[in-house]
Amino acid sequence: MEGRHLGLPALAVSPNGQQHYETAVAVTCALLQALTREPLRIRRILNINVLDLPLEEIKGIRVTRCGSRHSADQFIAQQDPRGNTLYCIGPQGENPMPVPMPISLPWIRATSP
Repeated sequence: MEGRHLGLPALAVSPNGQQHYETAVAVTCALLQALTREPLRIRRILNINVLDLPLEEIKGIRVTRCGSRHSADQFIAQQDPRGNTLYCIGPQGENPMPVPMPISLPWIRATSP
């Protein structure tokens, strides 16, 4: 996500488990190849959630809407071990936005805010 903050397109891949990393690698490589032909726009993040299944059990990729979250009521300042200040998002504020419906297995979910 740092790329987005630097004004660059960004890709985030989240494997959903610890057994089938090769599936996440294969999906990521395929997406990177596709992105060389049609790049993301600047300041975009493509977030990929890869199921913990063998690649042959994955039916494909579906693009979904990103969930949104109402602003937190507060930020919580903390110190890391080096004395740097870190800010954590506090409890969710009022009027939360609806969360997108999950996609049923065995589809990979891709979102881009």
